[in-house]
Amino acid sequence: MKSVTVPIGTAAKAIGISPKVIRRWLDHRTIELRRNDVRSRGTGSYCGLSRNRVMQVAITHHLTELGLPPKRAAQAAFEFTDVGERDREPCALHDFGRTVLVLGPERIRIANTGFDVGIADFVPAAVILDLNTIVASVDANLQETS
Repeated sequence: MKSVTVPIGTAAKAIGISPKVIRRWLDHRTIELRRNDVRSRGTGSYCGLSRNRVMQVAITHHLTELGLPPKRAAQAAFEFTDVGERDREPCALHDFGRTVLVLGPERIRIANTGFDVGIADFVPAAVILDLNTIVASVDANLQETS
C-alpha cells in the first residue's frame, strides 16, 4: 500500500515555516527522503513528503528554534519519526501519558512522561520537547489542507 504524501508547500504551511527551509534541508541532506516519500523526477514533478517526514521537519524546526544545529535537530527528530520502540511505532505517540523527546549532550530518548523515570538520566542539562503538542498541531493543519 502506497503511503499518502503532501507537497513541500503543504507541509510548510502545516508547520508554519517557509518551503525554502524544507528545500534547503533536503538539498543539504539535513533531512533525507525515505522509502515512504516521493522523490521529484524533474521539472513539473513534485517532491512528496510522508507524514513521517513532515513530522521530522516540524520537530527539527522546533529544535532549531531552541538553538540546536539543524543536522543534530534532524537526527533527534528521526528518533521519533523513524525509530520505533517496544511499545511505540515510529512517528506515533505513546498511548498514555505525554510523549517527549529528551535530548542530552550524548543521548536522545523518546520518553513517556507518565511512566518513564529516565529523564533524570540526562541531568545536569537536557532539551525536552513535548511531541504531543507538535503532532496534534501538524496533524490538524494537514487535515485542514486536505
